[in-house]
Amino acid sequence: MPLRQQPSITSKKAKAKTPIPAAQEVIEISSDEDDTPPPPRKVGPPGPNTSDLRKEVRKLKDANSTYQFQLSSLQKELDIQTEKTRLLEIQKHAMRGNNKVVLDFSEIEDTISCNICSHAMVVPYILPGCGHTFCQKCLCEWFDTTLRNFLIAHPHYNPNNPMPGFTNLAAYILNNPAFANHPGLANRLPAQPQYTCPECRVSVKTRPVENFAMKEFVRMTVEAKDGHPPPTPPRPRGSPWDGFFPQEGT
Repeated sequence: MPLRQQPSITSKKAKAKTPIPAAQEVIEISSDEDDTPPPPRKVGPPGPNTSDLRKEVRKLKDANSTYQFQLSSLQKELDIQTEKTRLLEIQKHAMRGNNKVVLDFSEIEDTISCNICSHAMVVPYILPGCGHTFCQKCLCEWFDTTLRNFLIAHPHYNPNNPMPGFTNLAAYILNNPAFANHPGLANRLPAQPQYTCPECRVSVKTRPVENFAMKEFVRMTVEAKDGHPPPTPPRPRGSPWDGFFPQEGT
């Protein structure tokens, strides 16, 4: 009887000692769709650097300062207009129940002031040729300058007798005005000072006339403003124009 081959103990131990293979890296296999690369990222222009930002901030600050200044100026103008409106309202209420007229002195100051000295025309005179009005003192000084310059070239001139020996001729011209345009007349008459208006330079041939309407208006205006009438300068003897224009009737 044949003997059975006993299993080899050594073989079992060898199997038991067979080393376990190390874990290998798992490789995932994806489909063809996953192999498409991602779209490229859009890159914009480079942002402003620090220097540009500072410039922008400086511009904004300057613009803000300008706006603040303009706002301040407009606010001052608004305050002025508001004050004017308030004063007008006060004047309006003050006029109720009476017939008084309230005027702002600043609005009429130019009307009552002399265009030469800029003071109130306490003794105003009007020039007949053009209608402009000036104070007596300024007109006298203006005509005196013209007369002085004329006397340098004509030292024998007498303003109170400007045409000696021509009295009859003057009377004839008054009776015959057309003769005044005779071409030979100008050569026969002595030279005369050429007085003009200080403002419009129109020739002044006759004496200025005292403007009593303006004189009264100036007096009332100054009295309402200062509480008392303006001082009246002393009147000179005779006419203030005797040294410039011939006396009436000569």
